[in-house]
Amino acid sequence: MNTLNPSLGDVGISITMDDSDAGDFDYASGDGFSSVAFSFTPPTSGLVEVLIDAQSVLATHHLETEDEWGWSDSKTSQQNSLMLDVLHPDVAEPSYAEMSVFVEEEDEDATHDREYLTRGAHYFAHLFSAGPVPAGEPVIVYAGTRSFDKSGTNDVAIHSESDFRWFISSVEVRISP
Repeated sequence: MNTLNPSLGDVGISITMDDSDAGDFDYASGDGFSSVAFSFTPPTSGLVEVLIDAQSVLATHHLETEDEWGWSDSKTSQQNSLMLDVLHPDVAEPSYAEMSVFVEEEDEDATHDREYLTRGAHYFAHLFSAGPVPAGEPVIVYAGTRSFDKSGTNDVAIHSESDFRWFISSVEVRISP
């Protein structure tokens, strides 16, 4: 699920993975992003540099596992980052600043709930575009969040949910000197 209210700078991602009848080997992944966008005209050529000030609204990791039988194991990871992307052919990919990571290996019945970030606290990401942009050519800059969750199981049923919401307080942008 994607939360997006650009006029308020409200961005968020919720990823749920359910495997209630695990087999010998099951794999699942969820990847999503939510961002605000704006136009930027670079005064000179070079890498786009941004400083994102984001306030944590919600940052939860949840995992339930159930050992189905026999030799079993599972590994689940949930990763959330603040992100920058620049729409231009010379920019190869988005850039990320990891904010919260949860990794759990489990072979039995268990429940894990974690929240590593403080609600209401400000977190900063200093990012550079993955390629240069030319002077005077307007580009679209995206600033927001990305979550990437994955799980591999062997006879372990899982319910995995990560939920992240951010208030993008400000984005400072310039061409890197």
